[in-house]
Amino acid sequence: MATQTSRSGWMTGFMIGGVIGAVSSLLLAPKSGAKMREELSNRYRSIREKTMDLAETARDKGKEVAQTVSSQAADLMDKAKESKQAVTESLQSAKESIRERADEQFSKPN
Repeated sequence: MATQTSRSGWMTGFMIGGVIGAVSSLLLAPKSGAKMREELSNRYRSIREKTMDLAETARDKGKEVAQTVSSQAADLMDKAKESKQAVTESLQSAKESIRERADEQFSKPN
């Protein structure tokens, strides 16, 4: 979990640094206002598309993980119910066996 947090933090920092670097280079480059606005607009669109793609990928992966966890939780519940049933049956069998032995002992004449 810490590794994923570290990776996502690094990735976020990388993205922010890239945006800051791109905007800085555009603002410091000697271009006309119209060209600058056009280039900024193009960069903005590109970054927005990449961000939307990343968000969609993250959403899809999140859904996959949720489905997997849900499925595994259902499997564990089924196994727990089966184990509970087996334990209940074993206890019932042991109880009957003890009762039968007790009945045998008490029914025998001394």
